[in-house]
Amino acid sequence: MPRFYKPLIAGLGACLSLPLSAEIIISEYSEGKSYNKAIELYNPTSQPINLTNYQLTKYTNGDLNKTATLSLNGTLAPKATFVISHVKADSAIKNKAQLVTSNSVINYNGDDPIALFYNQQLLDIIGTPGKRNNFGKDQTIQRTIGQASQQYQPAQWQFASANNAEVMAKTLGNVAFGTPSQNTISCKTGDVSLISQLQGPGERSPLIPTDKWQSDNHVLVEGIVTQLTPNRYQGFFIQEEVQDEDADPNTSEGIFVFGTPTIAVNIGDKVRVQGLVKEHYNETQLVLKQAQVCSKASQHQDSTRIVELTAETSLQALEPYEGMQVRWHGDAALTVTKNYGFNFKSRRNDMVLTQGAPLYKPTQLFPALSEEAKQLTKANQQNQITIETDHKQQNGVISFYPPFEPNQFYIRIGDTIDQLTGVIKYAYGQYSVIPTQLIADNAFDHSHYPRQVTPPIKQHGNLRIASFNVLNYFNRVEPGATPNPANNQNRGATNLADFTLQQTKIVSALVAMDAGIIGLMEIENNGFTENSAIHSLVTALNQAISNPDDHYQFVKPKSSTYIGNDAITVGILYRPAQVAIVGNPHIVTMPHQQFTVTSAEDKQRDFDKGQRDSLIQTFKTQSGETLSVVVNHFKSKGSMCLEDYLEYALDGKISLDSRGRVTGKPTAPNYLDDLQGSCNELRVSAAYRLGEYLKQHKKSLGDNILVLGDLNAYGQEDPLLTLTDFQANQESRPINTAVQTVLAGKPWQAPQTITTGYGLINLNTKLHGNKTFSYSYEGELGNLDHALASPTLANKVVDIIDWHINSVENSLFEYSRKYSGQLPKSDNLFSASDHDPIIIELQLTPKKSAKTELNQLIEHAWTVYQRVVINDVWHFYPHSLKWSLTKSLLQAMEVQTDDKATQQQVDKVTSDLQQVLDKASTFHPVVYKSGLAAAIEIAGHRLYLANQTQVLWYFPVNAQQKLANHISQAKAIYQNNNSSQQQVNHAAYKLTQALFWFEQQRQLRWRQPWSLTITSNSNWFIFH
Repeated sequence: MPRFYKPLIAGLGACLSLPLSAEIIISEYSEGKSYNKAIELYNPTSQPINLTNYQLTKYTNGDLNKTATLSLNGTLAPKATFVISHVKADSAIKNKAQLVTSNSVINYNGDDPIALFYNQQLLDIIGTPGKRNNFGKDQTIQRTIGQASQQYQPAQWQFASANNAEVMAKTLGNVAFGTPSQNTISCKTGDVSLISQLQGPGERSPLIPTDKWQSDNHVLVEGIVTQLTPNRYQGFFIQEEVQDEDADPNTSEGIFVFGTPTIAVNIGDKVRVQGLVKEHYNETQLVLKQAQVCSKASQHQDSTRIVELTAETSLQALEPYEGMQVRWHGDAALTVTKNYGFNFKSRRNDMVLTQGAPLYKPTQLFPALSEEAKQLTKANQQNQITIETDHKQQNGVISFYPPFEPNQFYIRIGDTIDQLTGVIKYAYGQYSVIPTQLIADNAFDHSHYPRQVTPPIKQHGNLRIASFNVLNYFNRVEPGATPNPANNQNRGATNLADFTLQQTKIVSALVAMDAGIIGLMEIENNGFTENSAIHSLVTALNQAISNPDDHYQFVKPKSSTYIGNDAITVGILYRPAQVAIVGNPHIVTMPHQQFTVTSAEDKQRDFDKGQRDSLIQTFKTQSGETLSVVVNHFKSKGSMCLEDYLEYALDGKISLDSRGRVTGKPTAPNYLDDLQGSCNELRVSAAYRLGEYLKQHKKSLGDNILVLGDLNAYGQEDPLLTLTDFQANQESRPINTAVQTVLAGKPWQAPQTITTGYGLINLNTKLHGNKTFSYSYEGELGNLDHALASPTLANKVVDIIDWHINSVENSLFEYSRKYSGQLPKSDNLFSASDHDPIIIELQLTPKKSAKTELNQLIEHAWTVYQRVVINDVWHFYPHSLKWSLTKSLLQAMEVQTDDKATQQQVDKVTSDLQQVLDKASTFHPVVYKSGLAAAIEIAGHRLYLANQTQVLWYFPVNAQQKLANHISQAKAIYQNNNSSQQQVNHAAYKLTQALFWFEQQRQLRWRQPWSLTITSNSNWFIFH
């Protein structure tokens, strides 16, 4: 029994003993377009009933709890109706009403149950609280039995389309209850029609008049039950036996029967069904009057056909198979474009498939409202089909794929499914398939976007930078965690087990990224102490890294406890071994929007729509260049801003629910959804603010600027165009900032129209084009996360990737157990977040330039080494200098020959060797005059010997003259009593160098022709 009914049924005994005046029933529920809504009550008794103690209640979106109540008054005459309509309904409906009101109970939608209470005791209900489905969307639902029911029984009601107010008004005030007819169908007699005759070759049944949506007469068909859908769809599917199929490929052999039979019906049973043929939102249905089982599945040999669809069968060409069993396999296999999970449109769990590659967001590829974006929107809508189930799925369970789990039997966007079999249904312009067979364990082919445990970088640089949204990393559950400035709210893990798993998965991803700088988004904004979230994350990260040189630190603002006043913020991690901080970080305060709206009830509602401040830090890299990293997290697309509220205004007022959310549909003239989501203008304001800030601080930030983060805007949306290459004369649609903005609590500026973008380069687009993605929403891919570079830096980028470890994964594999039930969890890095990390490879200097410099330095050092170490026969140079030079030269040569040497190692040995060479070049020994005199005597004696007759060797005249000049200069210094110690040192040093040089000038004395003479003492050989 649903939880909702337990407290209600508890008082059912009291209800049964109510006086006769409690016998009012809900006789009609009419839900049309806009405000055309009406509820009809009926008094089936012979006594007037006082309405004072009666209430109508609404359960919005199938909520378990009452969301609105309308108290009634007056008297309802016997056998009379009491119609309640909305004040803004068309006059045709209001003219039939006894009560016209603006009470929100009467502003319901087709998924909002309505209940009738007497003195807080449930009497009657239509719809099921706690179970959201569109049971009454655009329907006029009339009761066929004149008695109340404390549980919704679809079989007690008849359904008709609420096409317009005039049609709806015809049934209001009129009841025609009948007694349910007895089952009179015979399986042996009667005029039986073929299902193909009901379906016909076109979109409408040929049995329904063109001006109507339902046949005038009941028909009788026979078929085999292929699927039961008693919950959401409230019916079952039947299909023609193979031998009774017609030969027309354009007519379907299956049909959906709407209604609950009074007899048990099971899959495989052969049944006869009587009912009216109806076009329900362009799906041909048979509205059940009565049914009869002719034979059980085990009692007949008849079979139905499963249609094998081909790759050429478009997903919008399934009309010939409506209600039939079909199968896709082989080349026709469909692709997952939305992973299994919650669908915010249908409010149910489902999975969406497409033909070919997964679908892309139109505004990822084309500017908003461009013709190309409009065409892609339409094409996407036509190229998808939903796998649905009739019953609500258990948390963490896929009933049609039982082995589902995170390690082996996982599902990723881009997977193809082989052997998918089910019945085709059509509703609200979209086909769906309800599986009739389980999907095989290994049916999902992961080859399109395979799991990769390391980033698939194709070209490496010398500095890696990453950007990562860490999915509300809050350390609230850690003892002593610092509070955040947003009332200490917790958007993250609510227990230690979930937090530990979240931390483990995020750390695994960060370790694998192996980046020198990492920009973070969605980390708790609770400061930078040892009890903060960012400290918690960095501590866990460093514990997972064995080499201390690879450890991280985080950027800490000098004068701020928090960054902005949101519960989440941005952050920057860096490796001190790779980059060094330059100056203090910048906090760029981002604009908020503050405004007031008036509700339909004339109540004022105040709103403050904020966004996260940005963080900038300049670094010095190992190449000596500076790099400024800007980390951002713009306003989300979810909550509405003023521009969005105004699209729903009517006479300056906006219909709001209790939570401040709009109800109804946009009322703005010529309204078009630009597909950019809510608060687009406020994100443009953020882009404008950031662009101006970077321009104003260009001198201090330098030429190498990298803008990172979750901008909550796809690749061709207004905020991205504002930051990059927008030119107003190239676009037909203006781009505007938001109205009523404030900066740091003070009014900021009037709305601006963007005329020129700020010239940053979208790196993904530059290297890979528009078809990139980091996020998936509603079955479409796109980049919410971006890396934008200044033109100077863009030329140094050698690669950029979106590492698809999250966006294509199933959200049930994330850390939280909130909706995953007993599904096993994995501590691997997949589903660490809902956004993919972006990884950028920079080549700040040519890879070989540093080693080329080292090679040249070693060549020069070898020359110095010969002079200082090998040829220092006079011992001018100290042993400490000789040892330093020898050690530095050997270390440099070792790194020179090591192909795996890091940039850091090359830089270190180059610096060490250069320092020793500088010392050697400036070193001069201390020589006294006695030492100078000795040098003069040695040099003079060597010159004397050179002038002696030499048979074999000789010294050229110019060399002798040069040495003689150095001797003369040295003698002059020696003989001068006023010579300084520096002059004496210099003279001795120069004379010694000249003497070494002189020895290298000796040459052989050659004569021709050659002859050999041996002297008499046989000790000399002389050439002649």
